[in-house]
Amino acid sequence: MKLNLKKIIAYTKRKWNSKKSKHRMKQVLTTMFYSIKENVVYDPFSLMQKVRWQRYMHLRIRLLKTTSHQDIAREFHKCYIDVLNEFGINIVDSIKGEWWHNPLDYMIVIEDVYTGELAGGIRITVVDREHPIPIEKLLIQQSPEIVERVHKWDNILGEVCSLWLKKKFSERGLAQILNLCVLSVAEKLRVKVLCATPPPHTRPIFEMLGYSRIRIGNNAEYLSSDGITMAVALEIDAVNLSDTAENIKEKIISLREQPVQKIKEFCNGYVTKIDYKLRL
Repeated sequence: MKLNLKKIIAYTKRKWNSKKSKHRMKQVLTTMFYSIKENVVYDPFSLMQKVRWQRYMHLRIRLLKTTSHQDIAREFHKCYIDVLNEFGINIVDSIKGEWWHNPLDYMIVIEDVYTGELAGGIRITVVDREHPIPIEKLLIQQSPEIVERVHKWDNILGEVCSLWLKKKFSERGLAQILNLCVLSVAEKLRVKVLCATPPPHTRPIFEMLGYSRIRIGNNAEYLSSDGITMAVALEIDAVNLSDTAENIKEKIISLREQPVQKIKEFCNGYVTKIDYKLRL
């Protein structure tokens, strides 16, 4: 059988130029680059198991002043709403305030180092007369007098809110890490007390970090803005961390003392290299 070299070359070019082939080649090259760049290789002298690159991520966690990063804040808000909708919680109408104009609002965001994709985030908003915190709307339902008590803490009381994480970045312990970051930066933001009203699926994370129920109202339980979910008002001493377990406190203090550092986190068989940048 005689081979037609011209036809073979033409066929090869067509295959190479096809979208499917290009996509596959891009996947292969990305895998090679990612693995080599991050040194995700088996070390025969290490007792650790071999890390598969599919279970590895290199992420960056940054503290941002919201008014200085409004484009990121708008994307943050959109992603937050999308994640809530995945959980069947539709509260779009209740989040009308453009919080990215609030000078006392801060974001901690997770980004993929290579793609720049926003993976998750959390907010810290500080109370003053011009910028009430979201928890006031809940507390006023059963304890109207609480508003005046809240404003006695102007500029030193903050609320943790809008915790979200995209599904493909889950199972890596990132929700807890975001909350650890909040507690590590609170003192730098001159916040002494943090409060939160987490939904049931994230409440255990807050309680594990040392948050406890605020002693007001109906056992600190309130109907949240969606009219369905029961929210619980929690608080924590953000400076002394008096109710926080020692092993968790050590990590928070490490991030306070070294807000810029790189750490590899291991959780559920996943390895996540995190570049912490918790300086404004």
